[in-house]
Amino acid sequence: MAAPIIEGVPTGIAAFVAPAPQGPQGTPVAISSVLDFERNFGSAAAAGSLGFAVRLFFENGGTAAYVVRVPESAPPAVADYGDPTAGTGIYCLDAVEILSLLCLPAVAGNPGISAVLPLAAAYCEGRRALLLADLPASGSVADAQTWMATTGAGLRSRNVAAYYPGLIVPGTGGGQAAVSCAGAVAGVFARFDRERGAWHAPAGTGARIAGAIGLTHDLSDSDATLLTALGLNCLRHFPGTGHVIWGDRTMMGADGSADEYKYVPVRRMALFLEQSIREGTRWAVFEPNGPPLWGLLASAATAFLQGLFGQRAFAGSTPAESFFARCDATTTSEADRQAGIANLVVGFAPAQPAEFVILAIPLLIQP
Repeated sequence: MAAPIIEGVPTGIAAFVAPAPQGPQGTPVAISSVLDFERNFGSAAAAGSLGFAVRLFFENGGTAAYVVRVPESAPPAVADYGDPTAGTGIYCLDAVEILSLLCLPAVAGNPGISAVLPLAAAYCEGRRALLLADLPASGSVADAQTWMATTGAGLRSRNVAAYYPGLIVPGTGGGQAAVSCAGAVAGVFARFDRERGAWHAPAGTGARIAGAIGLTHDLSDSDATLLTALGLNCLRHFPGTGHVIWGDRTMMGADGSADEYKYVPVRRMALFLEQSIREGTRWAVFEPNGPPLWGLLASAATAFLQGLFGQRAFAGSTPAESFFARCDATTTSEADRQAGIANLVVGFAPAQPAEFVILAIPLLIQP
C-alpha cells in the first residue's frame, strides 16, 4: 500500500475560559465572530474581561475560537475554573478535537486566582497547546519583575508564553478600560499562522495590535531589554508603527537558557508537527507492527516534511539539511513492538537559527 497523506492540523484555534454574566456554562461553544459570541453570551461590552478578549481576538485576525463560561463568584475562586475529574471549566475542552491557544483573560485582573495558571499550563502540555498568560494590566515594570520571580516561577513550561503590559481600549460610555492583552495576542498568532505559517515568530513590526488605543505602560528600550532577559514578551509602541508584540519567548526563554524550546515559533512548530503526524497516522493502528509498516510511516512523515520544506518552514537549503524522519529497528525495539508501539523519530531545523530539534513520537499499534 502507498503511504497515506499527512495533512497539517489547523492552528490558531483559541479557547477563552472566563466568567460571563449569561450563556451556556460547562460546555465549549464554538464561535467564529463577535456576533456568534453575543448570540450565546450576550453583549460583549457587558461580558467584562471575556468580552474584551474575544473582540480583540477577532479584530486582530482570529477566525475560530471556543468559549467556556465558568461560574462567577466573589471573590473569584480557583475551583471556578474546573475540576478534571468532573470535566468542567478548562477540562471540558477535552471535547474540542484541536486546540492551539488557551487564554484566561480574567485571571490577570484577579491575582488571587493565579494558582489557576499552573493548572492551565499542565493542561496545555497534555493538549499540545500554548497558554498565553498575561500579567495584571495595572502592574509596573517592577511588578512585572516580581511576577516573573513568583507566579512566573511556577510557569516555567515550554507550553506557556507570557505577555506584558495590558492594553487600553475604548470602554462603555466613551470611557477607557485597561484589559488583558491575551485575546489580542491570540488574534495576532492566528493571523500569522494563516499568512506566514506557525513557524514564523508572531512578533516584530508586522505583529501590530488592532483595537487598542494605548498600553498600560509605555516601555523604554531598557525596560524591554530587562524584561525580555527574564523570558517575558513585551508589547511596545513605536511612532508610525503602532502597538506591536515585541518578543517571541516561551517561559523557558530567559537569557542563558539552553532549552531547545525557548522560542515560541520553535515550540509551536514542534507541537504542530507532532499533532499533525499523530492525526495523519491513525490508519496504522491495526496494521502489523513490523518493517513494512515502519517504512510507510517514515515515508508518510517524509512527504509531509518535504511539503513544509517547500514552504520554507525549515532552515537549510536542502531537505537533508532541514529535516529527517525515521522509523525502523533502531527506533523501535522488540519490546516496543510487542507492546504495540512504533517509534517514529522526526528531526527538523527551525527556521529561526537553532540546532536540530528531535521529536520522538510513539505511535500506538495493535499488538
